[in-house]
Amino acid sequence: GSKASINFDTSYDWKIGPGQTDFSVNYNPEDSCKLSLTIGYNFQQKDSPWTNQQFMLALANKISSNWSYNLAATYNYLENDFSVAQYNLIYDWHCRQVVFHYDGVEKEFWLQFVIKALPDSSLKFTSNNTIQNLLNGIQTE
Repeated sequence: GSKASINFDTSYDWKIGPGQTDFSVNYNPEDSCKLSLTIGYNFQQKDSPWTNQQFMLALANKISSNWSYNLAATYNYLENDFSVAQYNLIYDWHCRQVVFHYDGVEKEFWLQFVIKALPDSSLKFTSNNTIQNLLNGIQTE
């Protein structure tokens, strides 16, 4: 696949002039790493013409034969904040996985037990599970 790409899209109306213009630069040095910078500008919106300014990073890697991690982060320059900030540490245990997940935007974490043959029926303990919720039944997905 392509390791780098540059995209430029724009619109022009002969009566009113230029419209939405988007520009992105993407770089994938390897399958487990993706970087992207995206900006958008609308010439017709005089008050706030910037429609998109963000930087995205996605990484995934195997630490050992059983351990791996992945992370995804998107920083939105218009809001000066992260719109995505997710981190996973995964232990691969033969036909099962144990996943520790942290969401930096929602300030939430969970520990999830997954049987690979039944990935839609995992057992998940979240930071939102209170003692009362655990006594009433553990959240499953």
